[in-house]
Formats: sequence, C-alpha cells, structure tokens
Amino acid sequence: MKNKIKKYDVVIIGAGPAGCQCARMLADKKLKILIVDQFKDFNDNDFSSAGSPLEILNEFNLPESVIGSVWNELKIYTSKTANSWLSDKPLGVVFDFTKLKQFLLSEAKKKGCEIRLGYRFLEYELNDNDLLITIENLHNSEKSKILSTILVDATGPSRAIINPKKENCRLINAVGLEYLIKAPKDIQNYFPNALQFF
Repeated sequence: MKNKIKKYDVVIIGAGPAGCQCARMLADKKLKILIVDQFKDFNDNDFSSAGSPLEILNEFNLPESVIGSVWNELKIYTSKTANSWLSDKPLGVVFDFTKLKQFLLSEAKKKGCEIRLGYRFLEYELNDNDLLITIENLHNSEKSKILSTILVDATGPSRAIINPKKENCRLINAVGLEYLIKAPKDIQNYFPNALQFF
C-alpha cells in the first residue's frame, strides 16, 4: 500500500532567521507548518554581521540569550571620509544566529511546527488546489513528496524556489554586496562595541 502523502498548510523552505520567524508566527495561528533546510545543524550556517536596533528585541519578543554582542557606536568609512556616532548607552545588538534560529524554531515547534533539517528542496508542481513538493534527504539521497497549500521561499538571495534556474527575475531590482572582514584580535578589541561599515 502506498504511503499517504502528508499535507501541510504552509511549507517554508529555508530555516534562516526570516524562515524561522515566519514559522513561529504562522504556528501561532494554529496552522500546520513544515520548515525545511539543507543544513543539518544550525552551527553549519552561523553567520551574522548585521546589526539591529535594540527595539527589535521587544518587537519580536526575543530573549537576551540570542544576542552575540551589543553596540553603542556606529562607524561609517568611505574612500573619502569617515564618521562615527557614539552613545552613552547601548543602541543595538548583533545576533548569535545559531541561538536566534534555535530559539525561533523551538517556539514554533512548541506550537506544532515540524522541522526537517538536512533536506534540500528539489521541485514543486500543481496538484489540484495544492502544491506537490519534492524534497531530498541529503544524508541518504531519499526523495519524499509532501503537499502544501502555500509554499514560502525563505532561501534568501538564492531564491531557490522563486527562480530555480537563476534566470533574470523581475522581482530582483537591486544587487547588494556584503563582505565580512576578519580582522586581527587587536583590531577587533580596539572597537569592541562599534558597528562598522566600510
């Protein structure tokens, strides 16, 4: 007898901060959610260079345990000038992405969200009023199919679902570049609480 294909209200591809927050919010609505990510462990994709204002902690109800560091100074360097803004008190945070994603998904999981780490999205097709989604277990190459009413592309700049063939996409209207520069410890310690842009 054929295994019955499991059906979800929403399948989210990508367990970065946006995908995890999406799962958390939708799980609050009592929807049946599945989140899928190719990394089998959050430590494999622990990258955060973006600073956020302090208000984000209250706005998204985030605990202090997800903070990697706090900043009270903003430095902007260009080829011709440099400026710095300093405050007596903390202005923002840089998140520990591993802890942030773990927290968001643990909140979603408490409300029934299912999680499949170590799976890659392959394709989807229309199946009556639903989407038939194929994912692959990267450990054993086993493919499985799931049904969903809604499919969310939370794959970030790769846009693996919206634009799988990497063709010109009208949704992409700008290009952004970000470099994480690894500095020696003495330089890092020189500006310990500064958010720096070059």
